[in-house]
Amino acid sequence: MGQIQYSEKYFDDTYEYRHVVLPPEVAKLLPKNRLLSENQREKWTEEEHQRFLEALRLYGRGWRQIEEHVGTKSAVQIRSHAQKFFSKVVRESNGGFDGSIKPVVIPPPHLKRKPVHPYPRKFVNLVKGIFISRIFISSLINLNNQC
Repeated sequence: MGQIQYSEKYFDDTYEYRHVVLPPEVAKLLPKNRLLSENQREKWTEEEHQRFLEALRLYGRGWRQIEEHVGTKSAVQIRSHAQKFFSKVVRESNGGFDGSIKPVVIPPPHLKRKPVHPYPRKFVNLVKGIFISRIFISSLINLNNQC
């Protein structure tokens, strides 16, 4: 079997690169229709799904906690799985029930908090300016009254 050859490193502003030359016997094993970084979908095992359901009952939509409970999936994978699972629960509860899942209580979504101010930095500076102005004006008034 031939050796894998690497070029010298080269850079741009963000990344470091290196060309890799594979021997023909290795190159022919690579898929031709997709990039190497594209992983095939990993299906959820029944055990992972059961741990997901258990964690859902325990933690609601606490994705990080569910991630720790399941142990083999990322929070992003868990949110995606939950979205598909919740859709299936709703679909089956609306008359399309085929008995494939048991009734499940879907935890309500977290309420999104509206920011107190749309532009906090500008508002904080504005408030500081007003606050300083009031202090400055009140101190001038106090000085005037003392004279």
